Amino acid sequence: SIGVVVTNSFSLSGEDSLTIRYYGTPVQTISSPSDNHETTVTPVMIYGSATNVKKGDLVSIYVNNVLNTTTMVLEDHTYAGTAAISNSFGDSIGVVITNLYSVSDNDTITVHYFSSPTVTLSSPSDNTDTNEGIVYIVGSSTNVSAGDAVKIYVNNVLNTTTVILGDNTFSGTAEVSSYYGDSIGVVVTNSFSLSGEDSLTIRYYGTPVQTISSPADNHETTVTPVMIYGSATNVKKGDLVKIYVNNVLNTTTMVLEDHTYAGTAAISNSFGDSIGVVITNL
Repeated sequence: SIGVVVTNSFSLSGEDSLTIRYYGTPVQTISSPSDNHETTVTPVMIYGSATNVKKGDLVSIYVNNVLNTTTMVLEDHTYAGTAAISNSFGDSIGVVITNLYSVSDNDTITVHYFSSPTVTLSSPSDNTDTNEGIVYIVGSSTNVSAGDAVKIYVNNVLNTTTVILGDNTFSGTAEVSSYYGDSIGVVVTNSFSLSGEDSLTIRYYGTPVQTISSPADNHETTVTPVMIYGSATNVKKGDLVKIYVNNVLNTTTMVLEDHTYAGTAAISNSFGDSIGVVITNL
């Protein structure tokens, strides 16, 4: 309040007054959310307050230095607005308040937005063949933080667990055993109990196990060459089958789609020829 008093030579006085509001540089603070806040909600509400402002002064809300929304200062010198965020690594939220004299102040926080994780398995590739019973599973995820849980399943049964690393990658192991293919599923769960998953198939080929199914041992025949039939495990279509007669390679053939084989052996001895079959997998 500015008051003016005038006194004349007779000590008689008169006065008048007025009010002046002084607006210096605005000083403002974002009150909510806190810095490095984590959320599953977007857009996020931004609340704050300021001094040296008046109702209706402009509030500009930026996300990563790009204007996102605007609002105004309220009667009580607070404000509320929104910011659309999208990054689990953190979006920079900046609020700039400009008063009627075009004088500004700003405050900044970082907010991390988490939706359901996405999971990508990078190694091994889908439909990989291996002779290793324990395989390493490597992948990456989004919308997660270091320490978030990673569960590795084999054929829908939990096999091993690991955690997300600081760069949002993970690695773990899975035990495989089937040449028909084991399904490897990885489920990542973030701190908001939101999950994502990815899967692949791995076929395990251990040492082949094979059986000659026909003819029977000590079979007698008047036919040469004789047909040799058999089947095997831990093999795949196209694997090499070698048929020996008395330890000498006689013919070769291949494993069929159903893991069986058929070939011939030229025999000549009534006392008996030894027929040996050797299968070599990939």
